[in-house]
Amino acid sequence: MLLTDVNKLIYAHRGDATTHARYKAWVDEMLAGEAAFGVSELVLSGFVRVVTHPRVFKQPTTLDIALDFADGLRSHETAVAVAPGERHPYRSFQRHASMMPTGAHHTAIATTVRWT
Repeated sequence: MLLTDVNKLIYAHRGDATTHARYKAWVDEMLAGEAAFGVSELVLSGFVRVVTHPRVFKQPTTLDIALDFADGLRSHETAVAVAPGERHPYRSFQRHASMMPTGAHHTAIATTVRWT
């Protein structure tokens, strides 16, 4: 199962990204396929945060367009919501979320989710 990534989604969404064509094709292929793909709310919120930020892009994506893109992924028929599992170290320090960098959080999800 594929697990979406913030950067890949940004590149697929932003037509001004130098790697837009490559990652748009990747997302389009993922959406056209029959295989399930994982979607993390952390990835989607990171995507929305970056593409709508005026310090990141001279012409940021509007919030409505960014949310529509994220909702389209989340609601796709082969999308599977992924979240920390029982073996995920995040469980032991949920009250101190800042202790786990985002990248480590994503890696832990990818390695602890029971893929079907």
